[in-house]
Amino acid sequence: MFVPTGRCPSVGVAGLVLGGGIGFSDKMFGLTCDRLIGTTVVLADGRTVKADEDAHPDLFWACRGGAGNNFGVHTSFTFQYEQFEGTVGFYQLRWSLDSVLPVLAAAQRIAQDTVGDGRFHLRLGIGTSGTTRTQIHANANVNAIGQFYGTVQELRAILDPLLKIGTTEERDRNSASVRQVTPGEASELLSATTPIDRFATKSAILDSRTLLTDQQVGAAAERLLEWPGSNNEDGAGFAMFALGGEINEVPPDATAFVHRNDLFVFAAETSWADYDRPDVAEANLHWLKQFYDDIFPRKAPDQAYQNFPDPTLKNWREAYYGANYPRLVKVKRKYDPTGFFDYPQAIGSS
Repeated sequence: MFVPTGRCPSVGVAGLVLGGGIGFSDKMFGLTCDRLIGTTVVLADGRTVKADEDAHPDLFWACRGGAGNNFGVHTSFTFQYEQFEGTVGFYQLRWSLDSVLPVLAAAQRIAQDTVGDGRFHLRLGIGTSGTTRTQIHANANVNAIGQFYGTVQELRAILDPLLKIGTTEERDRNSASVRQVTPGEASELLSATTPIDRFATKSAILDSRTLLTDQQVGAAAERLLEWPGSNNEDGAGFAMFALGGEINEVPPDATAFVHRNDLFVFAAETSWADYDRPDVAEANLHWLKQFYDDIFPRKAPDQAYQNFPDPTLKNWREAYYGANYPRLVKVKRKYDPTGFFDYPQAIGSS
């Protein structure tokens, strides 16, 4: 019995499902919010309602992608589960930053070629960590991780362009990582307890017109080596989570989650530790803005992921919710007319 979820065990199911819910099985089984069939909500006036397709359908629509903190306190969720029997293919690939251009180019082509294949999932990224310039340069890498609902032979065929990249040692290690595991083992291998301590993120939704060029990737790699460092082992970099499959089978207005015809959720990230000095946090935030601006120097993509909130985003209404935002405002005014549930990027806020 299976419900698609994310990869970070520290993220609660409420935040995950209300904002959409991406993970390594979403192309196969849909977003977490697509599996929601009912929720119990305590409203601002103290009433408790159950929202589903038949009761309070407008509220139910908004709860699937309208993000947390907007309409009420959710005390239960009911999901439609999927059944799956058998094993899955798993892979974890890593290269030095020297291979960043061919890896990003090949991986983005693979994502385009497999956008309709729900069996294949990919998370692609670059990153580093450390406190000194030497550590930051030594730890800088490009990586890809994911799973496949099929045979290892089929998975190797998909990954072949990536498995040919890198040094002999990298190719051997990457090839050995491709193996068959149980879904439970895959969940453990794919999990990450990030982000922890302090972090900041700037996101974007990428489609076939906004995939990263060699120039953008090169600029990102250069800026990565200038990361100011911190004591947080999560470090900094960017991640690209593949979209497609079942996600894109749902119309953009069928739920509040509007990002339905795209290829990646992109997230530029940085982190620091609770015990780092205040100037370390300031340097990390300044670097993150530079990093994002280097990648998107002229204009950032129009959309961003509401579950990676960015407090500096000016056009967050259109970026998070697109054409669905006016309908979300109507739901907000109906179920929370006084704006009791409020935060800086709350639905309906000025």
